Amino acid sequence: LGVHRDRMVEKGTDRMLAAVKKVVERYPDKCELTYVESVPYKDYVGMMRSSHIILDQLYSYTPATNAMLAMAQGIVAVTGAEPEFYDFIDEHDNRPIINAVPDDEALFRTFEDIVLHPERIPAQSRASRDFVATHNHLDVVSRRFLDFWAKGLSKPPFPNIC
Repeated sequence: LGVHRDRMVEKGTDRMLAAVKKVVERYPDKCELTYVESVPYKDYVGMMRSSHIILDQLYSYTPATNAMLAMAQGIVAVTGAEPEFYDFIDEHDNRPIINAVPDDEALFRTFEDIVLHPERIPAQSRASRDFVATHNHLDVVSRRFLDFWAKGLSKPPFPNIC
């Protein structure tokens, strides 16, 4: 769990931290929490690479930069991933993100389920990497950007003005 102390409440990482600490206390032989705060980015990315799961943020409908960076490395992300997000990007099959919901008991159960079922992690890791390659590869994002602007430029900017 990487945090910005000044934004913990805003992102919900305070609640994620509380829930995951309970899981670590209950299953100390099955899991380990690495808490990262205020380290240089290069060090943070290095620490991330040694993780199986990254806890990103609670108050989000979609994964953000931190989660996508982790997923690109094959790390499973716990963050916002509501059904509306997957519908918006037209993804109906590969849904590797573990959706974090703002319910403390549900968070605990989510983290506990991860710890109790480590056999799922390799498949979710591969699915995470595939997800990023499919939806966020530079060729995909570049094409969407160019298509968006080409479509926008093909319309008159002010259609009601003669």
